[in-house]
Amino acid sequence: MTEKLSINPWIRMWTKPRETVRAIVTNNPRYRFHTLSAVYGLPAMLQMAQNMSLGFSYSLVGILLGCLFLSLFAGMIGITIGSGLLYMTGKWLGGSATFLQVRCAVSWSNVTNIVSILLWVALILAFKKMLFTEMFATSTFTSGESNLLFIIFITQFVMSIWSLVLLVQATSEVQGFSAWKALLSILIAFGIVIAFFWIVGMLMVNG
Repeated sequence: MTEKLSINPWIRMWTKPRETVRAIVTNNPRYRFHTLSAVYGLPAMLQMAQNMSLGFSYSLVGILLGCLFLSLFAGMIGITIGSGLLYMTGKWLGGSATFLQVRCAVSWSNVTNIVSILLWVALILAFKKMLFTEMFATSTFTSGESNLLFIIFITQFVMSIWSLVLLVQATSEVQGFSAWKALLSILIAFGIVIAFFWIVGMLMVNG
């Protein structure tokens, strides 16, 4: 296996996910896994920092450095768990992919997170430390800020849908079954996650 590809997967994945994933899996299913883990993990860590209102306790620089540092590890864990679930549900439906092939599909379907990172950059430049406090949700915004938030919301929504489309196509390619069956395997995996957190929540409430 070689690390050199005949295509640019960062561009080609957006419009030709099957062809791109096929080329990567044939070349090396581990290709750019760590980079993609960081790309996946950074928006997740920034969102967590916002949800936890870390702006009350840490400087903006400290928050950003912490998120950057943890992004790789968070992304690796998230992608690995998601890939494990999809590998399992894919096997239930007769899929033929190995775990590494499924992980490759999951990793590269998150290439849309590059846009998410750019959206976070725009938010940080516009709102700075306030973005990471609970005051952000209750603030009164100017018309310009409201327009920015609306554009970011719409863009993020579109990216989320497109990421799902890429995941369905990539999963279908590596598993060797239809897109509909790939979607079903994703929905089953999602259902397992929902059931897990529901059970944990019930145990905590009743405990």
